[in-house]
Amino acid sequence: MSLTSNGLFSPMNRFGIHRDVLKAYSPDYANADKVECYVPTRAEVFTWPAGKLFPVLRKWFYHAPPELAPTEVQKAEVIKLLRSRQDADELDLDITALSVPS
Repeated sequence: MSLTSNGLFSPMNRFGIHRDVLKAYSPDYANADKVECYVPTRAEVFTWPAGKLFPVLRKWFYHAPPELAPTEVQKAEVIKLLRSRQDADELDLDITALSVPS
């Protein structure tokens, strides 16, 4: 079995939160405009503009319902991915703010 066969590193993976959990939360889980708490995909974290992405991440990190609340490992994965973006230097303050527990 390859490392990517389970989709863990797929750009559409939502940091290991299973689709069934997301569907139980909301059938609209894949539409950021239709859910109260959106869990972004790896691709979205890597490509979305900061003005769209950071409000979503703050809500997920600090105000998610228990079934969607990210673990410290998931938060670290998000931060690592953010730091690998081409615009990471410009986003440093936002990334650092997410790195600090609230």
